[in-house]
Amino acid sequence: MEKLIDAKELTEVRVSKLQRLGWIGSSKGNQAKWFDAEKNIYIKLDCLGYEGKVEKAVSHFLGFTNLKEEEYVQYQVCKIIEDGEVLGTGCYSKNFVGIGEREVAVADLLDTLMLGYVITYDDLRDSLYPIVKFDIKEYIDKLLCIDAITRNEDRHFRNISFIFKDGKYTPAKIYDNGGACFSNLLMYPMEMDFTVCFQSVQAKPFFVNFSRQLQGVKPLQIQYEEYLDSLDVYDEQNVRIISTIKKGLKETEGLAWIKY
Repeated sequence: MEKLIDAKELTEVRVSKLQRLGWIGSSKGNQAKWFDAEKNIYIKLDCLGYEGKVEKAVSHFLGFTNLKEEEYVQYQVCKIIEDGEVLGTGCYSKNFVGIGEREVAVADLLDTLMLGYVITYDDLRDSLYPIVKFDIKEYIDKLLCIDAITRNEDRHFRNISFIFKDGKYTPAKIYDNGGACFSNLLMYPMEMDFTVCFQSVQAKPFFVNFSRQLQGVKPLQIQYEEYLDSLDVYDEQNVRIISTIKKGLKETEGLAWIKY
């Protein structure tokens, strides 16, 4: 049985202020981020709760879906040490942008088109097709399914991206799932009732209701029993993460996922 995160054996990742990319803004706040060019990895510091654990847990979960390994980023939890000072926990992942490639966020394309971020799913598909030259439905459907199952409240148009190379766009790897599983302890403190958390969380980017965002999407295929057998819970936060995914699976079966 594989542990999602072994707190006693956290990898130490040493970084320098020279590697810091600044405080990366999201809809939930700012997060310190570094890039280690030698190792070709990005490192993110937890800023609101246990985002790193969630990134690891979600990438672990995706290993039991019909997504291929090259379709999503795999994260590892770590202790971050900057210039000898322990800053806290976070996660790291391989850089998924290759040589000669450029990441382009949906937000950048909407800005180019002078369109706002309040847009319907169908309008987004229609607006981006002339630029990216393919229907983005399959890619967006996967994101919406994952977010509904894990209750990710932080899927915005800056963490939905494409890779541009040699004049061609392709979907970027699925990344930045740290806003799932009630990782934001300012919004969802550990003492908050679990059912209340579920009732309070709101979806993005098209509707605030997860079920409504699932209308018309193609569900994921999941090895359900194999996923459950893989889990190992050892701390309170992991209990919450796994409970969230289990409840999300129960509530969205047939909509966000089917067994295979």
